[in-house]
Amino acid sequence: MNNLEKEVRSSVGYYCKIFREDMGCTQKEVAIATGKSRRLISHFEHGESDNINVFLWYIVNGLFNYYGEDLFEEIHAMRYLTDHIQNSEHKLKKVISKW
Repeated sequence: MNNLEKEVRSSVGYYCKIFREDMGCTQKEVAIATGKSRRLISHFEHGESDNINVFLWYIVNGLFNYYGEDLFEEIHAMRYLTDHIQNSEHKLKKVISKW
């Protein structure tokens, strides 16, 4: 995992944590609802896990409605940067291999 992917995970996890807290939910409640451990929820909120079931819980419970376009735009911008960096690295490797 590269630094940008870590940054995306960390940012998404942070938004999810704030959303959960503002909803008045505990990590334990999210864990019970998703069938995952409280520890996994903590890891997700700190960017150390990308568990799709946990992320879906936040989405279904209104994550994007809560933050509106801000969160979507931030994720999209980070994804664009990730793709751009990967494409640049691939092109550089091709140039080096031809050299």
